[in-house]
Amino acid sequence: MTACLDAERLGAVVDGAADAAAIAHVADCATCGARVAELEALGAAFRRIPVARERAPASLHATLRGLEAGASSEGKLRRRSVAGFVAAIAAAAALFLAPEGGGVSAALADEAAASHLRAFAKNAACEVESEDPALLGAWLRTGLGLGGEVEVPLRPGVELVGARRCSLFGEMAGAVVYRAGGETVTMFVPTPGSAAARACARAVGSCRAASGGQTVCVVEGRSGPRVVVGELPAQRLCEVAQGG
Repeated sequence: MTACLDAERLGAVVDGAADAAAIAHVADCATCGARVAELEALGAAFRRIPVARERAPASLHATLRGLEAGASSEGKLRRRSVAGFVAAIAAAAALFLAPEGGGVSAALADEAAASHLRAFAKNAACEVESEDPALLGAWLRTGLGLGGEVEVPLRPGVELVGARRCSLFGEMAGAVVYRAGGETVTMFVPTPGSAAARACARAVGSCRAASGGQTVCVVEGRSGPRVVVGELPAQRLCEVAQGG
């Protein structure tokens, strides 16, 4: 079994600056996934306490994230003591602050939002345009090399635009493009067994704000979890990806 990530690499995952190997490890390792979730929850708690956010010195944030590269043995012992303090703060904050972003990790949200925005910035939204969900499902199934059905839900009042192939965490994925309420929405279809699919499996039913004013939600489809991205309220996004 691959060794768990050290504090520095876990911090990079939380900050959205980790390499693909670290992201894939967190998606597949329950221990590291739980540690990342704890760091994200702690960060959310601090961000929602204005005084702590304004007055906390940079050294405190570095200690909390374990970013003192090359620290001495004495420093490592000090971090172990701080770890207990951090856990106590996180537990106390949880009593007063609602979790922010649910189970969608920062890495998954930012990766999906970036792919969504990048496609339209390059004017390459779709490889195939169609309003037929069966046609797009068959095209994605072939393009992704899948043996089973690829569900393309369609809800009344939502326009189906087309589909394209893309990449999530460096691995092949599909994307279905909709228009809903005047906004473009992308529903990503992770390849089964990929890092994105594993991350989605842990985040079904949750949403998170991402870069570019986007909201990212993970919903359960008949053929597996889906990531849906757009500038719509979370409930509306989930409705688009679940059909009707």
